[in-house]
Amino acid sequence: MITLATYGVGMLIGFSLAGWISDRSAANNRHPWHASWSVPAILAALILVVFGVAFGPESRAGPLTRM
Repeated sequence: MITLATYGVGMLIGFSLAGWISDRSAANNRHPWHASWSVPAILAALILVVFGVAFGPESRAGPLTRM
């Protein structure tokens, strides 16, 4: 509970996703390193795009920039 309170829900989701990827590969007796690195990289890229759209140049034209 302390980890969830200090690191947030993103860490909980990340641990769950990493556990799912690891459990999925347990049947093959080998670890899918490609999936272990590409899934978080793709998610980070998607989050970057979402933040870019949400906080792009249009959102900077708020009341504080007009002063």
